[in-house]
Amino acid sequence: MKTDYYTIAGDWVWWWYWIPIEGNLQIDGPDDGLVPVSSVESKLYFHPLGQTPHSHNLLLGSQEYKLARDILIK
Repeated sequence: MKTDYYTIAGDWVWWWYWIPIEGNLQIDGPDDGLVPVSSVESKLYFHPLGQTPHSHNLLLGSQEYKLARDILIK
């Protein structure tokens, strides 16, 4: 049995007053506030579909659907 894994990474920036803050300050590099982009794209058997600027809890919106649409309608 073969399973295909497709990923969408969030590269989230939040604003503190007028200062942009890159995701979670406790995670090195870009992240969605919970999961680092490097982790999402780390396995050779993952099929990355792209990135959106959303936080972890907002990764089910229209931008993510557009990235996954062709896979979902197969």
